[in-house]
Amino acid sequence: MKRQGLTEELLNETIADYEHSEILSERDRAVLRFVDLLYERPHEVRLAEYDRLRQVLSDDEIVELHMFLVFNLGLHTVISTLDVYPMLDPSGNLISQAEARTIYGDSPKPLTTPLPPLDTA
Repeated sequence: MKRQGLTEELLNETIADYEHSEILSERDRAVLRFVDLLYERPHEVRLAEYDRLRQVLSDDEIVELHMFLVFNLGLHTVISTLDVYPMLDPSGNLISQAEARTIYGDSPKPLTTPLPPLDTA
């Protein structure tokens, strides 16, 4: 993605306001709408949402999207029940669990600010 000019900053800005993004396709926006709904108000997901998804995704892609989302939601749910701290400090440096406990206190919480981009060049 870096080769295509997509930076972490641009990606964060684009995702934060995906409905008005000039970078994302209607397909991208439809998927993000569904993801938002599924995560924030899963009890509101109805057949109509799947019909909207089918306008931009195949049934196989919808199943793949669900598997990805369910895996990640489940993983984060399980991790939140464990006494596991973030592996990175607020500057993005790898730290031990003991160091993380001193930084994040008795109740580990995810970082609220984006981490600096990893150097993947």
